[in-house]
Amino acid sequence: EAAVLAEGAERLLAALGDAELRRVAELALAGHTNAETAAAIGKAVASVERKLKRIRETWLNLGFLRRRGARPLRHTRDTRGGS
Repeated sequence: EAAVLAEGAERLLAALGDAELRRVAELALAGHTNAETAAAIGKAVASVERKLKRIRETWLNLGFLRRRGARPLRHTRDTRGGS
């Protein structure tokens, strides 16, 4: 099952094409906040938010996500207990 999950994740990331979009998606899926992602890639939070929108639109257009019930790739609250 882990191999199937990993293959699916690779397909999602490969569909993005752009290396920076893939990195933003990886960080978001790993639970990083938009601010953490922005710091990691050296961009503004607004830039990360635009990239996340492009990622969602790409995955929606390719049928990887459904509009109804699709959870956003946006994490603004740190749930790991840090400050």
